[in-house]
Amino acid sequence: MNPVVGLDVAKGESQVQAFLDQSKPYGKSFSMKHIKEELEHFLEFLKEIEGVPFGRPKAQVTEEFKEVYDLWKAGEMTAVKAMSELGVKKTSFYKLVKEYENDFKKIIL
Repeated sequence: MNPVVGLDVAKGESQVQAFLDQSKPYGKSFSMKHIKEELEHFLEFLKEIEGVPFGRPKAQVTEEFKEVYDLWKAGEMTAVKAMSELGVKKTSFYKLVKEYENDFKKIIL
């Protein structure tokens, strides 16, 4: 989910609240009068939350992954145990496997 900004618009003043996730508000809500200076402040706020990372960090092929991968491929470790060791879910594990194997094929060719 991308960051979402909720606006409660009323005559002359609005309430603003940003959310990074459905249940994770970003900062405190604030009031904004419908004047140029406060609208400029609101635009700066939007630019600020645009750069805020949200969600889980992307899983990456690390040295630890390579070691676990080798054990898994050699049959010395189950996929479930490998996922547990790496702290990733099934989908992420197999995405990493695919990425690693594709990179390995590029090196060989």
